[in-house]
Amino acid sequence: MIGGREIAALLILLAIALMPGRAAGTENGGQNYPFGLNTILPGVAPPPGHTWWQNYNVYYSAGTFNDGNGNSLIPGFELDVAAYVPRIFHSWKTKIGPFGLASAVVVPFVYVGAKTAISSDHNFDIGSPTLQPLYLTYANSAKTFFAYTGVDFSAPTHTAVSRNYWSMDPILTMTWFPAKGVDVNMIALVEFALQENSATNYRSGNLLVLDYSGHVRPFSALPKLSLGLNGYYVDQFSSDKLAGVDIGFEGRAFAFGPELVYELADAAGFAIKWQHEFDARNRPQGEQVWLQFQVPVGQR
Repeated sequence: MIGGREIAALLILLAIALMPGRAAGTENGGQNYPFGLNTILPGVAPPPGHTWWQNYNVYYSAGTFNDGNGNSLIPGFELDVAAYVPRIFHSWKTKIGPFGLASAVVVPFVYVGAKTAISSDHNFDIGSPTLQPLYLTYANSAKTFFAYTGVDFSAPTHTAVSRNYWSMDPILTMTWFPAKGVDVNMIALVEFALQENSATNYRSGNLLVLDYSGHVRPFSALPKLSLGLNGYYVDQFSSDKLAGVDIGFEGRAFAFGPELVYELADAAGFAIKWQHEFDARNRPQGEQVWLQFQVPVGQR
């Protein structure tokens, strides 16, 4: 049964959904970091002086928006999101002891279609670009463990699909090869909303995000093919606020699914993966499909 808090949250979400051209953060269950993105050797950076072009294509579909108990909250809710997201990732030749330096930039092009029992909206535009100014990278001498860490910044573009506020994400990525043909991967980040959405006076709560995966190369006849499992966990650990008033509405979700990775050449390849969400709370619950590829684009 929906209590007073859930009814208030429903009214807020419906009011936001009716604002034409408005985007949201954890408003409507959104955020700047796309959950489940970094599951393919995420700790590995380009060699010094090298640049990689990475491309992420994703389609997400949800048919429910769940309340804090995991029950459907918004009648007639449907959400479809499709994105084309290129990333340029460059490692500098500078070394600091055992560590390297790298930088990257991401510019998403996003379609969002949202629908409730009383409203619908569809938009396509440039989303919030992510600036990754400086990563500290590491690889052990045996080349069995890779990692990098830094702080990502997402900037508002004030389009209908932008989050309309700055966010900051301290991030740590790791890739481990415990045996030949086996890899284990994880990224951990915290997304901090640095300001409220000026269009709605809504300030999203802060999120802990874990992306994870593991792969094996099971066929000797296909040594470049990896099969594995991947997914993500997200837990919002601070409340949303509307006009400065704490309204709670902390979100949570868990996702899991299969992944296929194929290496075409050195530092080039593609991947297909599926992620199904379970036990979403105060968020949409759905599933998403990714097509990703990477190619080296030069050396300086």
